[in-house]
Amino acid sequence: MLPLSALSSSLIAPHLPQQRHVPPPGAARMTADSPDAAASDAERSARVSLAAVAAVGCAETGAITADKLWGGGALGAMCSSVGGGCADVLSGPWASVGPLPLASLGLAAYGGLALLVRLLQLQAACGLCLLSAGLSAAVLALAWRLPSTRRTDEDAEMAPFGERSPAPIASHSSRRALELSERLAARGAKMYGAWWCSHCAGQKETLGAEAMGEGGFYVECSPDGAGAENERCVAAGVKGYPTWEDLSELEEMLSSAK
Repeated sequence: MLPLSALSSSLIAPHLPQQRHVPPPGAARMTADSPDAAASDAERSARVSLAAVAAVGCAETGAITADKLWGGGALGAMCSSVGGGCADVLSGPWASVGPLPLASLGLAAYGGLALLVRLLQLQAACGLCLLSAGLSAAVLALAWRLPSTRRTDEDAEMAPFGERSPAPIASHSSRRALELSERLAARGAKMYGAWWCSHCAGQKETLGAEAMGEGGFYVECSPDGAGAENERCVAAGVKGYPTWEDLSELEEMLSSAK
């Protein structure tokens, strides 16, 4: 004999509709063998191929553009070495559109294609990402020009180490200093010194710019000094700076020139 609860269930259950799980629209799962999965894989592969081709195109046209703008024709010389008409094309009249190399238009096209592939994949645009890409391109363009600028700066910085000139004379010559300069020049006297010699600079200031310039008796003995005559200084037996010829008489002249 069935319990009342079991009897009620047996009488009611046949009359209730059976519930089935119905997935919501668009929630169907794609299996590995479904046509949708195959199409998705093919699309992904095509996008990767497009991006790869665009990257290679960007590299090629970017190299040509950089060579035309800053490279000095290195690619043309390389093409000439391997033969063919590549060098003629790169240097021909159709290689530029106004001030821009024709390859720069190809670079923009390949870059746009690579960007388009990304946008179609994400179906969204990122302003900050585009700004970052633009800044990166600007950094690349500026960095490309740095080596030539750096070499120019190095040449300018190395020039003082090649030849050093004495500090300019700031004082003006007195009448006595000019007379002294004339006597020294008439006797063929020479002042042996070095650009870095502080005592030499002091005596030059005592005589003044006009007397030193008109006398023409200064001899630069430092090998790295401008217009150095080191062999002449060695022949004269110079052992220190400043060294004057006829020093005994010159001391009185220098004191009277002050």
